[in-house]
Amino acid sequence: MNLTPEQMAAGRRNFLRTIAGVPAVAALGAAAMVKGPVKGGRLRVGFIGVGGQGRALLSRVDPNYVEVKAMADIRPDSLAAADAVLQKAGQPPATHYVEYKDMLQHEDVEAIITAPPLWMHATIVSDCLDAGKHVLCEKMMAWDRDGYKKMMDAAARNHRVLEIGYQRNYNPIYRSAFDGVMNVSAAYGHFLDDEHPAGFIGVLATKGFKGGRTGYYVTRASNLKARVQSDPPTTRDGISYHWLIQPVVLVSDDGRSATGRLRLFQPRTGKTVGKAGDFFAASVLASTYHDGYVLEDGVWRIWELTVDPQYIRPVAFKDGIWAKAKDPAPPDPNAAPRASPPSRASRLDITAEHLGAKPDTVQWPSIKPMWFGYTNPVSGRVPELYQRDCVPCGIRPDLRFDANGYQQPPDAPAANRAP
Repeated sequence: MNLTPEQMAAGRRNFLRTIAGVPAVAALGAAAMVKGPVKGGRLRVGFIGVGGQGRALLSRVDPNYVEVKAMADIRPDSLAAADAVLQKAGQPPATHYVEYKDMLQHEDVEAIITAPPLWMHATIVSDCLDAGKHVLCEKMMAWDRDGYKKMMDAAARNHRVLEIGYQRNYNPIYRSAFDGVMNVSAAYGHFLDDEHPAGFIGVLATKGFKGGRTGYYVTRASNLKARVQSDPPTTRDGISYHWLIQPVVLVSDDGRSATGRLRLFQPRTGKTVGKAGDFFAASVLASTYHDGYVLEDGVWRIWELTVDPQYIRPVAFKDGIWAKAKDPAPPDPNAAPRASPPSRASRLDITAEHLGAKPDTVQWPSIKPMWFGYTNPVSGRVPELYQRDCVPCGIRPDLRFDANGYQQPPDAPAANRAP
């Protein structure tokens, strides 16, 4: 990822500016935006873990704010490579340690920057905080919730600053992108009636496309023709609410395009209660949106609107949605093991013609397998049902982001490794 000077001004450097001039530290807030060296001299820092990501952080240390005093790593080759990084930056060599606890005991440093393996974060960070050091920890924060709590408790107990390197959360470009994605998704799901052209078409990008029962409609004009075929009704037979939960938004490096995976929980109601299977029966539908978004003329709009076939088939409230829900049958212990899927199962072969088929559903509380547009953010594991690109891109590559002047947002693990 290549950041502009404006982008680089936000993020991890805020931590260094904030804690420069310690021991008295108030909070991360206004002090983080101070321009130039902070009164009290350069911050004395130690590094723990100078592998690939640790050296990436080391190369971005600003000598106006930071003096790297020591580095700890169990690999001599990593320490030697880190020496080269310091030398290239014109900084003096730092003392080497194999055991990070020796560094904490013998070095007069005020803060620690850590980039060890994820499973070591909670222990190392807590030890640093207990030693009276402020800590900037590489993302992710910890392996599990117990690790998060251990780190936060150590920071509170020792009155020290603990910062996690989620620099995109602090960067106004990415914060603006996330807000834009959530706002336009909410506008489509909550407020706009797709039978009113000014509302529905306004959230779609000029070349945007939307999935339907028979395929995809591409461009605003095509969607307008497909969705608005007569005067809008004065009243509707029912309401279908879009509750979008658990969003995962991946933003491109330049902040002009994004993908979003949003779980859909859709309560429906109507003038009459209806029966199971009716669209406006008093019931619940669950699925997931896999959408794309672009910043077009200064406004975030929907580039792709795709929703998975519904994962569950609930009975209607009238029929007793809770009482009549059937628990799934227990697995057969003698059944043959399930065949392993390909490492990158793809939906690229699902064309517009295929989308006309009625998908199978299962009775709630059973649920169908879910698709993902990204790999596991921590391990990089490829989900069983994995679709990296937009659904119709297999037959319409011209619909890709990069075919229209936009960047393809990174996969989740790549986003987490971004400096």
